Amino acid sequence: MSKTKVWWLGSQKPHAKLIDQLNAEELELEWIPLMTTQSIILDRPIDLANYDAVYFVSKAAVDGWFTNCSVDRIREANLKIITTGHGTAEYLEQVYQLSVTHINPYKTAADFFQHFDFSQEGIATLAVPISHQSQGKYHQLALIAQDDIWVDEVLVYQKQVSEFAEGWVTSLFQTLKEGDYLVVTSPSNWQALRLMKSMSQLKELSDKSNVYSIGPLTSAAMREDSIQNFCEAKHSNYQSLIQLIIQRKREDE
Repeated sequence: MSKTKVWWLGSQKPHAKLIDQLNAEELELEWIPLMTTQSIILDRPIDLANYDAVYFVSKAAVDGWFTNCSVDRIREANLKIITTGHGTAEYLEQVYQLSVTHINPYKTAADFFQHFDFSQEGIATLAVPISHQSQGKYHQLALIAQDDIWVDEVLVYQKQVSEFAEGWVTSLFQTLKEGDYLVVTSPSNWQALRLMKSMSQLKELSDKSNVYSIGPLTSAAMREDSIQNFCEAKHSNYQSLIQLIIQRKREDE
């Protein structure tokens, strides 16, 4: 009898220990990196003197930033580091050995900008490393901030649909069986799936599987397409997602 599969839509594969946890529960990971990310090398170095803090929105944003700025320069500048979630914070600490000052405690970036006390933290200028798809978003969020804050969106990475995506998605729809898990780890991965399949096909896929979302932004993207029946991780990271999958599987047995 074949194992129940966990179809993992994400740019990065879970690390070996997390995959081992799934295997121990008779779950088999199928990684589908629909979206690829690539760091952009800027024409000139980032001038850290312009900023009081950096707000990292993803792991790809972290890698893009440090393609253009050394870790030592960040430490010397004594910038405050803010992340959009626990997964990005853990990545910064584990890969770049940098301590995070704040993790967004709210559901969305909009809530963070609206409620966070930037002036109390001594933040008047904020750098936000982004991709093309997010241009303008954080300038708009700065307008709703309770404090007068200047945001600089720094374009440091790009996202694109993988050249292999269509074949992977065809395989997913042909192979996914009743009771399998469909895990969506970013809005862009869901949007890539949506580009290749109709709304009715997505609804059929979600009805057939146990759907999991990594966090509020991904959940919002799925709700826009009328996908309502899914579970959302407590923290926006891979570990929280896999713990939730295992917990729900045990409850259902």
